[in-house]
Amino acid sequence: MGDRGNAWNPGALFNGMVAPFVGYTIRGFLWYQGEADQSGIRAVNYSRVFPALIQDWRKQWGEGQMPFLYVQLASWDTPGDGWGLVRDAQRRALDLANTGMAVAIDVGLEKNIHPPDKQTVGLRLAEIASGVSYGHTKEIASPNLAGVGYEGSSIRAYLSHADGLKANGEVGDFEVAGADGKFVTATAKIEVVDGESTVIASAPSISQPKFIRYGWKAFTRSFLYNARSQPMGTFTSESDAQIQSK
Repeated sequence: MGDRGNAWNPGALFNGMVAPFVGYTIRGFLWYQGEADQSGIRAVNYSRVFPALIQDWRKQWGEGQMPFLYVQLASWDTPGDGWGLVRDAQRRALDLANTGMAVAIDVGLEKNIHPPDKQTVGLRLAEIASGVSYGHTKEIASPNLAGVGYEGSSIRAYLSHADGLKANGEVGDFEVAGADGKFVTATAKIEVVDGESTVIASAPSISQPKFIRYGWKAFTRSFLYNARSQPMGTFTSESDAQIQSK
């Protein structure tokens, strides 16, 4: 079976590379994939097919909600929205029980789709596994979007797992959009509200922002970390349905 022959037929990769191991005793899954899905309709559908894969693999093994830990795509310089769509779909898969996502946005290289720093990614996965799979109680998650608030010409992103949030320099790579969903570059800053770290953003051309997103461009230069040095990954406050309707 050639790499570009029958391998891309539906079910071929599963039957050839996963099915032979179904039934083996395992603790959970580690998954790092998505680069090939950033183009065309595959990027839009990733929010549907990735959770379906997780649920199907769990069904195949018949061991309930087995831990499924994965890596959000690292930064890489490629045009279009596909990279952002895939990364945000990966973030949304955290809604499934016993999942964990290692953010790799800060280890990517502009011109190398396969960044060599696997040690950082492996360490983050190991820390997540210590909590999801083995019950350790230390903070293991990256900052993640929890909700938004509207404050006149500004929009505030409320975050989970964001204690001690700080940037590696200027707070950048944020965008805002009005009701039309057309995003523009925003000015953003970190603010602590009622003891919680938030990010507030605005843009002169958007009088009433409705949406906020971070790290949407495939290659991101500004990174935010919580007190445990876990980086924040790509997100958009648009719902999946709003993304699909564009």
